[in-house]
Amino acid sequence: MSSSLTEMMQDEWLEADGLGGFASGTVSGTRTRRYHALLLTATQPPAGRLVLVNGFDASVETPGGTYAISSQLYPPDVMHPDGAKRVVEFEPEPWPKWLFALEDGTKIQQEIFAVNGASIVALSWRALTGTEKATLTVRPFLSGRDYHSLHHENPQFRFQTETRENQIISYPYPGIPGIIAVHNGHYQHRPDWYRNFVYEQERQRGFDFNEDLAAPGSFRFELSSMKES
Repeated sequence: MSSSLTEMMQDEWLEADGLGGFASGTVSGTRTRRYHALLLTATQPPAGRLVLVNGFDASVETPGGTYAISSQLYPPDVMHPDGAKRVVEFEPEPWPKWLFALEDGTKIQQEIFAVNGASIVALSWRALTGTEKATLTVRPFLSGRDYHSLHHENPQFRFQTETRENQIISYPYPGIPGIIAVHNGHYQHRPDWYRNFVYEQERQRGFDFNEDLAAPGSFRFELSSMKES
């Protein structure tokens, strides 16, 4: 692992929603703590916090090929996919913003923004330069667990989703808040489990560090092209 990648895995960001919930992670995109999540909400603040959306895999398809812009850590310390190596810029303010440079010259901007006063996290991607055609695929990982716990494959998880125009709603477990994904793409329902995510910081602390997450389906988006300012 290169020194720059090691640094990106150690450098962390956090977006608070003002209600006790937050989104957080590392610059590399690899989750290294059980508390890293895309949507962590406080149902009974300050104690009752749930991780609803842990993270996602994302890739961009262009005429030049398909390129990952996300990374996960699996046993035995295998990073897959390899999106972290395409991070060329990161800005933490006013909210986390990444710039990915793909091998065919395409540049992709990714932003994550937590709405103050609501359990809402907004994600945005756009193609800044390069090919005129770029298709983004995003596969969210869900759990619905207490934020101190870890999630593992089980038959009780509800993979069924509810579709309402541009919304996909998931209800992972009874008594867990519904997860509403408002999108401007196309959703394909393909339920699966992703197993044995490794959380390096938990391992270094001597705690359990493996987690299984549910992936109900994926979203596809045609990225709008614009000139880089």
